[in-house]
Amino acid sequence: MDMSNPFQYFIIFLFGIYDHLFTLLAGCVVTVVIGIIEKRILKRPLSLKLEVGVLLAFVFFASFQAWREQYRSAKQVPTLQAQVQDQATQITNLKTNPPHVEVNLPAPVVNIPAQMAYMSSVGTGVVTSSYKIGGYIAVSSGCKNLSSSAVAENASCVIALRVVDTKPNSLKQPIVPEIIEEEEHRKFKKEIASLYTAKKSYGPGENDFKTAFSPLVDRHLDEAFRSGSKTVLMLGEYTWKDGVGEHTNQYCVWLQMYAGLFSGPGAIDPNATITWHGCKNYNGLKK
Repeated sequence: MDMSNPFQYFIIFLFGIYDHLFTLLAGCVVTVVIGIIEKRILKRPLSLKLEVGVLLAFVFFASFQAWREQYRSAKQVPTLQAQVQDQATQITNLKTNPPHVEVNLPAPVVNIPAQMAYMSSVGTGVVTSSYKIGGYIAVSSGCKNLSSSAVAENASCVIALRVVDTKPNSLKQPIVPEIIEEEEHRKFKKEIASLYTAKKSYGPGENDFKTAFSPLVDRHLDEAFRSGSKTVLMLGEYTWKDGVGEHTNQYCVWLQMYAGLFSGPGAIDPNATITWHGCKNYNGLKK
């Protein structure tokens, strides 16, 4: 801020007063009314100072209204900054030490040649404590080399979470239609094609955890989750190379929404069963 120029924001100040044009016009109207009273009723002029004083009073009131708006906005800044900081801290904590709920989605069973590594998702779970109105659905998933002998070299693990619509099946259960699975996977592929992905080597059995977040959950989205009309779809792509060559493993699952999953508005029951459904395609080695 340039403190040497006292008129740095003077134009902005004038525009702020102009926003209260009706107040300024009211001052002009009152001044005109005073003039009419002088000529038609009192038959004598009133003090010029009175007329100028009335007009200046309305100009002052317009200035006060402009200042009041800025003051109210300034008072909100610390609160908004605190909310942003709290969310940033929560996300950082979940990324560095993500608690998760183990689920009934079994680890993939693959026959791995001794000379081949195999990168896959393991232990996919929902971080129930992060779910609330104004929070997120957070899903943590392990990125693991399932091989007991080969190193996965130059490996990358990319995961993403999507909020998608569901459709009732013949048993009135909300499921994600195949067409939505296909559409979201196409979008996912386009996104990761333009991303720089950090790569590292994973020794036999080595893994780490990653966390993906949904958009901010508001009351409408919370109601949609609890009614089952929306759910989350998790997508993943794991690439690596080994003595056999270069490989890509794809991952696609969606969360089954049901009434017992939630203990109330903005709350997932920490004791509820978490059920993931595999997509029809995009699970396993890419051909």
